[in-house]
Amino acid sequence: MFNRQKLFLGTLYGMAGGLGFAITAWGIDAYQLMQAHWAYPFASFIPGALFGIILGGLVGWSMMRLNNTLLSAALWLGFGIVLGCAPLFLPWLITPKILELLEPALQNWVPMAVKENYQKMLLVSILITVIPAILAGVVGNLLVEQANASSAQGSIVFPMLVCAIILALPGFANDDMLNAKVRNSAIVLDNTLRFVITHQGQDIDKTTYRQMHVGAIKPIEALLQSEYRLFHFSSDKTLEQVELLVKFDNRWAKCMLISKSLSYCRETQIP
Repeated sequence: MFNRQKLFLGTLYGMAGGLGFAITAWGIDAYQLMQAHWAYPFASFIPGALFGIILGGLVGWSMMRLNNTLLSAALWLGFGIVLGCAPLFLPWLITPKILELLEPALQNWVPMAVKENYQKMLLVSILITVIPAILAGVVGNLLVEQANASSAQGSIVFPMLVCAIILALPGFANDDMLNAKVRNSAIVLDNTLRFVITHQGQDIDKTTYRQMHVGAIKPIEALLQSEYRLFHFSSDKTLEQVELLVKFDNRWAKCMLISKSLSYCRETQIP
């Protein structure tokens, strides 16, 4: 008969790892986007966190059920591969479909963001994720066994923190590789929109005018209002050229940013 407590502790251990990865891979991105008027900023984090927690819990449970170091390493290797795929497939393929449900006006209008060089990004993402995942599995057996043998309450907390921190590291790396450029473009556009809206009707000195790229906002000046939301529309394979949609009430604008520099905005019609 298997020790139910040990299986439970193993499940908590794996769940912590999945959550740690999700927080750094999508959660930090969601929080920063929320500050930048991004529409539905948690559309990737919530499903990503649920996926990571559930899958991690199953892996942690199976680790203790198998009670075999080699098999556990293989199990965590598989977990690392799946986690390494998620930062690409979730926001690029699944989140656009979620947005279509949440924002019916965008139905069949926003393209899924599959990049030309996604194979290279996918390989890098998997490589930077599987090694920490295997490490979490190797130390997991020992840490959970120690927690199970301990009489102290909350003895599983330290192992959970260890697993969460180990898997948070590849989450950070994936966020920097896949999310940061689009997020930074959104922050730049949001800062410019805030500035122009705040200073409407005021004289702006030429230096600030150029630095804030106010000229790029001129074509949509009639649309500006304090309430607006940003959406990702498209980006090139390097993620340096990003197109964002801005929704003002029921009117839309499309803005182009190149290397985080606002190039232009223009009104666009959404079916």
